[in-house]
Amino acid sequence: MSTRELLGVPPVADRQRVQESLLKGLLESPFLVLPILAVALTARLYALDAQSVWLDEAFSIYVARQPFDRMMEIIVNHDTPPPLYYTMLHLWLGLGFSTFNARLLSTLLGTSAVLAVYFLGTELRGRRLGAVAGLLMALSPFQVYHGQETRMYSLLALNCALSALFLLKALKTGKWRFWVAYVLATSLATYTQVASVFFIAGEWMAVVLYVGFGGTSPHPDPLPEGEGGRGLPLSRGEGRGEWPTAAGARPRWIAVLQSYRPWLLSQAAVLLLWLPWLPGFLRQSQTYQRFWIERPTWDSIVTLGLEFSSYYLPHWKVPFGREVLVAVALLLALGIAVKVGRREYLFLVCLFVVPVVAMYLVSQVKPLFLTRALIPSLAPFLLLVAAGIVRLRPRALGVGLVALLVLLNLTSLYRLYSVPMKEEWEEATTYVVSRAEPKELVLFVAADAQIPFDYYLEGEDLDLERRGLPVDVFSVGPLEPAVKAEDLGRIDQLMAGRDSFWLIESHADFPDPEGGVRGYSDQQYRQTDLKEFRGISISRYEMRRSVERSR
Repeated sequence: MSTRELLGVPPVADRQRVQESLLKGLLESPFLVLPILAVALTARLYALDAQSVWLDEAFSIYVARQPFDRMMEIIVNHDTPPPLYYTMLHLWLGLGFSTFNARLLSTLLGTSAVLAVYFLGTELRGRRLGAVAGLLMALSPFQVYHGQETRMYSLLALNCALSALFLLKALKTGKWRFWVAYVLATSLATYTQVASVFFIAGEWMAVVLYVGFGGTSPHPDPLPEGEGGRGLPLSRGEGRGEWPTAAGARPRWIAVLQSYRPWLLSQAAVLLLWLPWLPGFLRQSQTYQRFWIERPTWDSIVTLGLEFSSYYLPHWKVPFGREVLVAVALLLALGIAVKVGRREYLFLVCLFVVPVVAMYLVSQVKPLFLTRALIPSLAPFLLLVAAGIVRLRPRALGVGLVALLVLLNLTSLYRLYSVPMKEEWEEATTYVVSRAEPKELVLFVAADAQIPFDYYLEGEDLDLERRGLPVDVFSVGPLEPAVKAEDLGRIDQLMAGRDSFWLIESHADFPDPEGGVRGYSDQQYRQTDLKEFRGISISRYEMRRSVERSR
């Protein structure tokens, strides 16, 4: 008998089995979701109000603080998203208008999206996949960033994740309650952001592949007929690539249509629920014939992959660091689908790839490509990464990879928290207020830059006249109308009877790409102050005769 046996030390193989058994028990525990949610909430609450609100956030708060009828008027005539998020924020701000509270709604929605991803992973392949995907979602820098912003993107991520979850459950069980839940979640997504249509297109492709090329049901325990169906009613027969046939069966095209009937009915229901918003959508489309988004290129796709991977890593310090990071992430995500070929993973590939490709192609005609609008595709991307991890053997290798990804995300989050990235409107407003004279004129280019300035001006005793260039904000449909040469005379008109004005430029590249306002002001007036803040340029001008008189 060996010394190890005398001491009661189990063999190495036995110890490995015990460790794997403990690890398996931990990963498959239903209570593991609780610490994952705690991590998600902590990551989004940390330094939640450390940075100023920026232009889009200030716009969200301004709109949500209006009476409901005025709020809807602004949304239809001056904005592009549907009204769901603004309506929720309108109710939420009853708790207070502070920056922390305004962002807290997105924090809670983003944390809920983590829970939805956990359940989606569990439905796909069990709690182990759900736990790994949930943890990656909880610490995703891209998701955390939007979970700390007063915009609708966390709500969009949540609604689309719920839509995918209920769609998968409906396909696997055939139960009508899941189809109803799918219709509701998808409809909420369409009322959150127009870009949800690209995710819905991904679901269309997912259903076609899942149903049309699925083979036998993947459900481990098909439901009895008396409990809501026959396992997977939307599937092809016995993996032979043929639709079920029997004596006296209907023609194939009818059988195909019959198989897709619940899904087709659900799409009709989603369309009917969206139709009340059609007039508002058409009005928004007429308002914004000219938009600031540029036509996407291949670099746009690489940037999206980088943001989905770990955006705030110092990748620029490594040659081709951005491209390498994106390539590794894509190989890890898509490699599992190619290797395994299970239709659950093809389902995820469709939800990840189709929205990106569809938005890219549409944007070649009408530029719409925004990485934040593709946030619904983050969930299937991370689920694919998690699927590759949980299939690694030995399991210790998968644990090590998860630890590495968590470390990379924590590094990215450190930079997110410590390196200011938002426009410094609080600091800029304080600077002007501390130096401006009562009733002094303040001009804004773009015109909507007045909104975040007013957010921080609220409560100040200084009465400043704020005006936009070329017109005041909300006086025309577009929030950032273009400045033309004939508009520059407005400065002289507003300066009638005055000696000085402040010029605040933010997002000015779109309405005034040639810098006409700054050039005209330098030519006609005397600059007496200049201060740069992140995303904001502040200048003070005086009449030349006033400057000479003061000397």
